[in-house]
Amino acid sequence: MKRSIQHLLLALTILGMAPAAFAQDSQEPEQHIVPQDPKGFNESRLWAGVWTPNAHSNFWDDNFQKFDANPGRLRGLTFGGDLIHHIDSHNALMATFGFNTTSLREPARNMLDENGNPLEHHLKFDTWYLSAGYLLYPFGTEHPVVPYLGAGAGVYGGRVNSFRSSSTTTDCEENDDGDDVCSSDTEYTDSKRSSFLTFGYYAIAGVEIPLGPRIAILLDGRYTVAEAHLGGDFVDNNRLDLSGRQYAAGVAIHF
Repeated sequence: MKRSIQHLLLALTILGMAPAAFAQDSQEPEQHIVPQDPKGFNESRLWAGVWTPNAHSNFWDDNFQKFDANPGRLRGLTFGGDLIHHIDSHNALMATFGFNTTSLREPARNMLDENGNPLEHHLKFDTWYLSAGYLLYPFGTEHPVVPYLGAGAGVYGGRVNSFRSSSTTTDCEENDDGDDVCSSDTEYTDSKRSSFLTFGYYAIAGVEIPLGPRIAILLDGRYTVAEAHLGGDFVDNNRLDLSGRQYAAGVAIHF
């Protein structure tokens, strides 16, 4: 009888300890997917998205007065990459190279072609930039969702090409082997073009979602402030507003 009581007390003790052990285990923090070394690692990112300039300058004012267009129609593509060095789990330095491109056809407001239709105008606007910045991870990098924000500055360059219409001619000549060798030449009517180079700055905010120790997906938005001065054919309306917003998605590789 005494032995049975001892066995019963032992069984009750074990059963009593099990819930406590389970509760203790349930209170341990969940293990998330984190970089191999969250206190200092590097990151390479590629992204693509959409970009819309503000278009607040005399270049854009002159364009919108002559042609039936608006800033919303200037939405274009953006793509690029970042190289990030994480100093620790909250602070990082970032270098970025990006490219924005947009083009549109806009009918003239007060000019007609030979058929009596509004004269069509073409505008192509390309921008590249190289910048450096600082990123803050307010909650660290050891979470299933990693928000970040930051700011930086850099060099912005590009080209504006404006023309009314274009035509392409192809000339073919026979070479010594009897094969035709062709070359094409495109002519632009009322063509205006200018290159630019200037300085600007930006703010950024976004999130990364780790998929594993070395890979993550990202979503972010940037707002850029920059203005360039055009030369050549745009000397009368040479202030070009490069400021605008972009939204991008991409992939990040940790190493």
